This record gives sequence, structure tokens and C-alpha cells, in this order.
Amino acid sequence: MKSSNPSYSFNQEDGTKLTRNDQPDESVEVAEAIDRFLSDKRLQGLSDRTLDQYEEVLGWFHGFLDDGDVLIDEVTEVTVKKYLNGLIYRGLKITTVAIRFRVLRSFFNWTEGRALIDRSPMEDM
Repeated sequence: MKSSNPSYSFNQEDGTKLTRNDQPDESVEVAEAIDRFLSDKRLQGLSDRTLDQYEEVLGWFHGFLDDGDVLIDEVTEVTVKKYLNGLIYRGLKITTVAIRFRVLRSFFNWTEGRALIDRSPMEDM
């Protein structure tokens, strides 16, 4: 499992150089990443309504992935685009799709910031 907390290395000679080691050993499943994200957001004091929305949107996205064992670093830009295009195809209002987009962007930015992924699949979207 990838560590959600990066480790740091110091220059042994003078202790002045601090290097962040963000390369975890293994990946985590999407469900675990979602749980960590929601826990972190609860600790940040987000409103119950916002937390409920995050949980709902991320649950739908996880359901779209169809495989409970998908690793967070296996989710690609193409995967996210297929999900969002599917929502539009099903007739969801663009405002609803935009809300889901923002939730996913927040989630993937968080996973990137915690070194669970190297690069957000939404970075260029």
C-alpha cells in the first residue's frame, strides 16, 4: 500500500537539504482512496451537505469503474472522460455534470497531493 504521508530525507553532512520522497511502494484501491479523502475532508470541517455530495458522486464514479479492485493509479484521463461523457449521453444537465467534474477534480488533486498517484488524470481537462 502506498503511504499517504510522504517521507523526507536530510543531507547527512550538514542537514540543510530536505528532499521529499513521494514515490510510494504500492498503490491503493479506489475505494480506499475515497475513504481517506472523505475522512480528510471531515477533519477539515466541511459541511455535512458537501460531504454527502462528495460521497455520492465518488460512489457513482466508483460504481462506474465496475471492478472493486481498481487501483487509483490505474484511473486515466480516458476513464474520467468516458464517465463524464456517459453522464451527458444519459441526459444529465450540464450543471450536474459540472458538479461531478469538480468533485472528481478535487478528489484527484487530493490523491496527487498525498502521493497516491503521480499525476491527476484530470490535469489537462
